[in-house]
Amino acid sequence: MTYFVDHDISLRPVELPNTGFRPGQLGALHSLLAHFSVHDEPALVSLPTGYGKTAVMMAAPFLLRARRVLIVAPTDALRRQTASHFKELSTLRKLNVLGSDVPLPRVLSQTGKPRTAADWSTFENYDVIVSTPQSVSPTGASLPPEALYDLILFDEAHHVPAASWSEILTHHKGARAVFLTATPFRRDRKTIPGRIAYWYPVLRAARENAFGRVSFRAAAVGNDRDDNEVDHAVAGAAVQQLAEDRRNGFDHRIFARAASINAAKALVEVYSALGARVRAIHSHASQRTQDEIEAALLDGSLDGVVCVDMFG
Repeated sequence: MTYFVDHDISLRPVELPNTGFRPGQLGALHSLLAHFSVHDEPALVSLPTGYGKTAVMMAAPFLLRARRVLIVAPTDALRRQTASHFKELSTLRKLNVLGSDVPLPRVLSQTGKPRTAADWSTFENYDVIVSTPQSVSPTGASLPPEALYDLILFDEAHHVPAASWSEILTHHKGARAVFLTATPFRRDRKTIPGRIAYWYPVLRAARENAFGRVSFRAAAVGNDRDDNEVDHAVAGAAVQQLAEDRRNGFDHRIFARAASINAAKALVEVYSALGARVRAIHSHASQRTQDEIEAALLDGSLDGVVCVDMFG
């Protein structure tokens, strides 16, 4: 027997806030069971951004009674985030669909390309392997055992390079595959394989009040063609809003998006002049620096971040 076979989760609908699965999450999970009862091809599940895809990803191995799961994340940031959630099963615990007495799975947050058969064999010590396409695509001199996984989950599937998922599916042809995404269409127009098992409309999710409300706050600008004046006006409005939110007891942060790395660095000076503790986070920063900024953002030692595309 294996971890996901040995333990069960409760598939109950929402009863109280943060208790039980949302309707769309339940629909997605039941659709996966239905799909694999009939089809061998990959299943595509589309849920709106922010609706709770992580809960579906965590629950699927239990329902599908997986032996060993591979989760393919498109970036290192998502790999780390997904692995940390799986190590604690945090989302399922929060929803109270997993008993507090259930032990945690063995999770490997894998980096680097395995070079030998011995490297691949270490995966057998884990219930869940979370990695990126570059690290687990079966290319090179040493290939993983074909039956190493029996369930493969592609997170943010529209971002995973087509060649990578193709190589993984072809090599591990006996594994069930699930593509999870909010947008089941790729910019390069290449089709994500398999068939759509479930698609949950954004409007239905909105009717459930699944998303927080967005409030608009105007920033007064004298000359909207003067980028410097616009930047100072928007930053001023953001800092005032943050101060107001914190007076009202909200643990909020500023998130500013810039058009380029140079623009992000310039905005840091604008916000700093207003007394806000912000830093720029971008792809040219070292991984250590990125991790430090993320940790500071979470623990509150930073008031916010300015980025280009780091939080896509």
